[in-house]
Amino acid sequence: MGKRCMKSKRYFAKCILVFILIMVLTCLCLVSLPVYAGSSDEISLTDKSIEEKIMEEQIETDEVDSIEKELEKYKDEKIDEILPGYDPEKIIRDVAKGQFGFDAPDIINRILSYLFKEIYLNMDVLIKLIVLVALCAVLNNLQTSFLNKSVGELAFYVCYIVLVSVLLVSFSSVVRAGTEIIDRMVNFMYSSIPAW
Repeated sequence: MGKRCMKSKRYFAKCILVFILIMVLTCLCLVSLPVYAGSSDEISLTDKSIEEKIMEEQIETDEVDSIEKELEKYKDEKIDEILPGYDPEKIIRDVAKGQFGFDAPDIINRILSYLFKEIYLNMDVLIKLIVLVALCAVLNNLQTSFLNKSVGELAFYVCYIVLVSVLLVSFSSVVRAGTEIIDRMVNFMYSSIPAW
């Protein structure tokens, strides 16, 4: 029971990381950058301070606070493995100022290392499945050597039932994690899209 709970937590953590990656990319697409028609000499320091003041006022609105609260929900130790220094407030401020930058190759390497770590942690399920498939194949080949074919068929079907039950347990935990991720994505979309 404890292993199954740990596996579902790992699936949930993986799904959260994918959701956060989608969320950050969505924020990058939704933020508009300021555009000026004048030359760089015409922009004075007072214009920049006014711009910063307007940005600060917009960042302090309830809409941005709701997005920040949604981002805060995903802050845990699993996030630090992929996005070190994850701070929702800093991310929002950097995105609003057009200064948000991240090292894509580094993040991809971290995601791949996390993926391989999860595969290693779930190796026991893969080994069980491989052993059961091999056992089913051997029993199917030995079925012809039994005088009574019903004994061979019975053993084959018992292995088949065990194989299907192992797959169903894994599938149910994936479906549960997927449902939770979809719920979280819907909540984030509600907080990020204005409703009048």
